[in-house]
Amino acid sequence: MLIWVNLGCAVCWIGVTASAGVQAHTGSKASSGACVAMIYIFQAVYSFGWTPLQALYPVEVLSFEMRAKGMAFSNMFVTCGKFYPPNGINGRNLTRSGTLVNQFGFPVALQNIAWKTYIVFLVWCSIQAAIIWWLMPETKNRTVSPRTL
Repeated sequence: MLIWVNLGCAVCWIGVTASAGVQAHTGSKASSGACVAMIYIFQAVYSFGWTPLQALYPVEVLSFEMRAKGMAFSNMFVTCGKFYPPNGINGRNLTRSGTLVNQFGFPVALQNIAWKTYIVFLVWCSIQAAIIWWLMPETKNRTVSPRTL
């Protein structure tokens, strides 16, 4: 499922990139609407796949004996990136280190390379799909015992 979610996200980024590029060159209102629509579709696809599976996948692939340690390890990586300055930045707390990149890096990228910024997201979703296909075990119709070997 994660492979298909990443490919779906990549397709959405193709739509965002194409519509943002058209809007940048022609100023078309229709392309602006298409860009916003593709971003909403991306959020739906992402939320359908990544949101539930980031917690469910480690539980599914780990044996019973390893599950508690594996979930602790997984949660450590999920929460390790949290960033809580005492009073926040400008009164806001940042919940993940990725927020720093999105908040401060994304506007700079949009200013410097404009709509081509979305190509980075497209490529990243494609790379994630390839990594998942190559490294993550498929669990369909498999019991726990073959996965522990």
